[in-house]
Amino acid sequence: MLTTRMKPLFSETDTLQSLENNDWGQPTNTTGLVKDCHRLRRKPLAQFTPSDCRDMLAQNISLEYLVPLALTWLTDNPFIEANYYHGDLLLSLLRIEPQFWQSHPHHWWEVTHLIMNAEFLSEMLENEILPAAAAFAQNCPDQTKT
Repeated sequence: MLTTRMKPLFSETDTLQSLENNDWGQPTNTTGLVKDCHRLRRKPLAQFTPSDCRDMLAQNISLEYLVPLALTWLTDNPFIEANYYHGDLLLSLLRIEPQFWQSHPHHWWEVTHLIMNAEFLSEMLENEILPAAAAFAQNCPDQTKT
């Protein structure tokens, strides 16, 4: 699941709990979200999926470790679908509390670069790909002649 860029950041067994040296214990709240967050703190980061990352980012949990992880996926595909729809991982990153970006400006610049790439892709989709796809669809072969 991890890209080559990600491997130096974490060992195969590193978890958020071990990296932060903070065991939250067993959840006292029985909601699914709370249970999931506790479970994900014990899951090795090398096994995290974009969905896991998105869920934790949406709660502003362990941003120090999860923002760089999210950026590895988003660099490959800024519109990656983590849980619900294309771009939901990027959106969760954009909604992180502003204080994090103030203390991590290098990550802010990485996200800014991602946004510029996403804007370019969006313009290309609208101006080039969709019109070409419409023209392509009009040239559908007649299936009755075969």
